[in-house]
Amino acid sequence: MRSWIGRAFAGALGIVCAMSAARGAAEVGAVASARARTPSGAARAPGAERRETPPRALSSTRDEPAGVDADPDAAREPIVLDERPEEPGLIAYPPRAGRQRGLAVFLHGMCDEPEWECPRVSDGVADHGWLVCPRAPLRCSGGGSIWPGDDRHVAAVDASVSRFDREVAPIDASAPRTLIGFSLGALRAAELVQRRRGGWQSAILIGAKVQLDARRLRAAGLERVVLMAGERDMMKWHMVGQARALARAGFPVAFVSLGPVGHTLPRVLPDAVRRSLLWAGGEDGALTPSTDRNSGELVAP
Repeated sequence: MRSWIGRAFAGALGIVCAMSAARGAAEVGAVASARARTPSGAARAPGAERRETPPRALSSTRDEPAGVDADPDAAREPIVLDERPEEPGLIAYPPRAGRQRGLAVFLHGMCDEPEWECPRVSDGVADHGWLVCPRAPLRCSGGGSIWPGDDRHVAAVDASVSRFDREVAPIDASAPRTLIGFSLGALRAAELVQRRRGGWQSAILIGAKVQLDARRLRAAGLERVVLMAGERDMMKWHMVGQARALARAGFPVAFVSLGPVGHTLPRVLPDAVRRSLLWAGGEDGALTPSTDRNSGELVAP
């Protein structure tokens, strides 16, 4: 790590903060539902419904102003694979032209769907590589899908990555892999990356009461972890505490504030994810520390 990091964290760990700016990153619109159904298991255009669940807007829009211009790069069409027996459904967002090395996998929140959350993340991953968004294997009675607390969530993620490799694009075994999760998806991602070696080099965990252990992370092959939360998210201070604990153990960790929002995926998320992926890949300057101890960015060796 750079020498300023060692100086900044000599003695007691401090939270260094700088509010994440949108930097022009516009929200990618939610994937629209197609009106015509397609055969089960077929790759299809965005959003042909897997079941009779009407699309809905993300609840986070109430925290943010309307009228953000559409991203001209949003024309990158996602690839949708329907569920079929013994194989989970998934959505895959391609990288920008020439940016095809990395792989990020995103686990959505409780009783949500990849169609509703992955568009909020996709632009932040576009310069890194492919974004794969598995659908959780269990259904909520009120709509949406949920990750189970047993080994089925591990099997679903593994099967989704394997299916992507077979049916969408071959995975470069030497390419960096990042597991991203929001809310319950972040809890399951934290469990997954700590339980065994799965080829993950980094994790980005958003808005969840995750429990992280530096020894388990190292044993599983993790190199860096980024924690994120909005300033009004009840999970924020728990995640800050986890960042401090990892830093005391000498594990490379960063906390990134998502600004004055609650438990949500805000419009600043693509920029925060983009910079976090750069930092996770070893570009220390991608996350800039400041002296505000109450919000923003923490970077520790």
